[in-house]
Amino acid sequence: MMKRMKRIGSLLLCALLALGLFAACGGGGNGGGNVTYGRYVEEDISPEGMRGYPQSFVMFSDGSLDLITSDWSEDAGSSYLRWRSTDGGANWQQMDMSWTEQYINDYSEYYERGETPPEEISLGSMYPLESGDVLFQVYTWKYDASADFYSSLSELYRITPDGTITPFSIAEIEEAKAGGGNVHVQNMLTLPGGRLFLSLYIEPSQAQMNDPSFDWNSTERMAVYDVLSGEKIYDLPYRGWNVFANSTTLFINDYEKGFQAINIADGSPSTAPMPSEEMMMRIANSWQGSSFVDDENNFYMVTARGMDKITVEATEPEKVMDGLNYTYGSPLYSINSVAFSPGDDSMVMAVYDNQNYESLTGRLLRYVWDDDAVATSDNVLRVYSLYDNYSVRLGLSEFKRQNPDVTVQYETAFDPYADGGAMPMSRGGGTSGGGDTGMTEEDALRALNTELLNGTGPDVLILDGLPVESFIEKGILEDLAGVLDGNGDLLQPLVAPMYQDGKIYAVPTNFFVPTLFGESGYVESLADFDTFLAAIKDGVGIPEYIEYDPNWAEEEMNEYYQKMYGARPEEEQPVFYVESLSDLFVSFYASCAPAIFSEKTGINRENLAAFLQAVKDVSDRYGLADPEMMNMYGGGMVSSFSMGGYAQYDYSSTLNRYSQRQSRVGYSRLGSYNILQNVSYQIYYSGQNNNWGKVVDDTAQADTETLPALSPATISMPGLASGAYFPTLMVGVTTTTGQPELSRAFVAAMLSEDVQKYDMGNGFPVTRSAMQYQYANYTRRDEYMVQQGINMIPFDYETLLSSLETPFYTNSYLQDVIYKPVEDFCTGNTTLEAAVDQIVSETELYFAERQ
Repeated sequence: MMKRMKRIGSLLLCALLALGLFAACGGGGNGGGNVTYGRYVEEDISPEGMRGYPQSFVMFSDGSLDLITSDWSEDAGSSYLRWRSTDGGANWQQMDMSWTEQYINDYSEYYERGETPPEEISLGSMYPLESGDVLFQVYTWKYDASADFYSSLSELYRITPDGTITPFSIAEIEEAKAGGGNVHVQNMLTLPGGRLFLSLYIEPSQAQMNDPSFDWNSTERMAVYDVLSGEKIYDLPYRGWNVFANSTTLFINDYEKGFQAINIADGSPSTAPMPSEEMMMRIANSWQGSSFVDDENNFYMVTARGMDKITVEATEPEKVMDGLNYTYGSPLYSINSVAFSPGDDSMVMAVYDNQNYESLTGRLLRYVWDDDAVATSDNVLRVYSLYDNYSVRLGLSEFKRQNPDVTVQYETAFDPYADGGAMPMSRGGGTSGGGDTGMTEEDALRALNTELLNGTGPDVLILDGLPVESFIEKGILEDLAGVLDGNGDLLQPLVAPMYQDGKIYAVPTNFFVPTLFGESGYVESLADFDTFLAAIKDGVGIPEYIEYDPNWAEEEMNEYYQKMYGARPEEEQPVFYVESLSDLFVSFYASCAPAIFSEKTGINRENLAAFLQAVKDVSDRYGLADPEMMNMYGGGMVSSFSMGGYAQYDYSSTLNRYSQRQSRVGYSRLGSYNILQNVSYQIYYSGQNNNWGKVVDDTAQADTETLPALSPATISMPGLASGAYFPTLMVGVTTTTGQPELSRAFVAAMLSEDVQKYDMGNGFPVTRSAMQYQYANYTRRDEYMVQQGINMIPFDYETLLSSLETPFYTNSYLQDVIYKPVEDFCTGNTTLEAAVDQIVSETELYFAERQ
């Protein structure tokens, strides 16, 4: 790859690219140690004193840069900062932003008195112009106490370098104001010839919304205006989101019409060639980054995976940069925007640290092409996993930081980005996500085994569904005891069961624990599986399911919500409120599977039969075999604060029912403090006065009553396996590695504090310092929430660790394949013995292939 960016041409109109969200990256690479040259070299050009989120970042036609950040951290209050550079970021001049203070007001005194401010003013988007002016949006919110209603008004203003503020008056804003509506700027882009593209949402007035004939398509409008006067030059008859431009053509992805090319000069349709519809949809779906188009109509997608080029003739994207080798490829950063220097081989990228959810601190990174920089070194480390993973990416970033001269290659069997999509939060079994080729995990395993037997396999294996015990038996994995010796930070209850005769061949980097939540003093009494089952069968049943009818009157609707979702007195609560047979199956499977399945010995028929009978007994007690109850789901997802919302965990329906005071206990596949936080919130709000959290036996009293606080506790989920837990992202070094020292160094990086302390959605960390770090964040939020009357659940992770006994290495295949026989048994369509025989038969080949 030589001088690629010479072909990009003049991109003065691409000064500001669309704001982007972070996307984790797909793997690839075929190993090798041949030295190659030519790559982009990274340089941090952040202005001195830069802080806060990069709200706007622009490159102008002369190559100068303009940056506006917003800092909302507690110590900063709320402030905006601005810098400008005329030499590509070598030197910066800080610009005056004191004018923003008139739009920043403290309304806390109203809220402290329990009042709503009559009017609130806030700043919206800001857009620097080449003249030195700034276009900015101001929101005004007015509260009508008599109607308990907020009205809002959004207006555009321009401020000149001398501080003069004038309205940027466009026709749509004036029309909306006159009619009692509002206007929101959705997208803004400067174009050649002093023009400005605006995508607007016209919020209708109350009268328009009540008019059955109102055309809702008219609420979204696009037009091009004079950037100085605001005079409209022409309308664009499109509605969409992705907008790109080069020096002659504007490209718009319309909701219904697909990508459209428009001549910037007059707004007429353009005959400019574009990549194929399939390639353009990859650009449209690649929303977690920034994209742009050059003067040859080549499109570039920049995400954490790197930069891909899509030419007019392309059938597949061409990799221009691999994010693994750069800061922006780390899961700790998200891409805000990218700008390219016209006619130059350099680009500047605005990124922000998504770990700091309070201030989202940003950085500016400059990339310059260097013909002499090593692209692929003699030292190559190949890491393989079935599925792409944030934690692995973070480990590779940390390893690369420690070993900058090593080339890292991350290879995955399945590419969730093949169609430009975002990384899945949790993988399914069987086949891949994006770009599904129909290949199964077993197909991938056979291909990997061939490489390993030929001695051409990867250096490091991430055992995310790969047969851990079988690989150990076959001698595929090296002993890692030397890497772990002296590491007193490892949580020994997790690691100790994995040693065999003083040797350990695969190390977990994270773990989940099947956990039961309940009131302290009660949940502890259910620790034995038989006792738990007896309590469920002896307790009250789940409420009869009521079909929702949108035509109900208000009184009927309130009665429905109280019956289905309202808090219940303890004596009316089922012990384990499961929403469906599939929910019940998943909950019990977590703590029973380790006693049923083994890669070494296959299936334990006796324990399998006991598991099936337990599921059927509870299903019979709650009527879950009813067709309407088979596959209902009442759970949800919890996003991790520490990952800016990118790490997510299942929030089961049983835990949801418990936290809403409708069930005595609830189950969780616990692997994050964010689950604990969410339960704390729900318990608090279920006790307050609202229609979804009242004691249903006395509605009148419940209107003024706040329910007493709960005292939740947690224990390991009772089941056939004692103290079951799930080690995740097991990492091992192959015996055929050509880089044994580097491979062990990568394992050490995966266990380092700078990797372990971040919640990436794979479970709790396996080091004590990281567990304490995450717990400190949890309790820090606790201090804040206590001020609002929300008490966070106390959590003794030392007690939890001491209860763990049985690790289980699995993937989702077994869980998926045995569900149908379980369903047939619970519905009476087969016998217990026949269901056991069917499961044994269907999994026989699976276990044989993993030997």
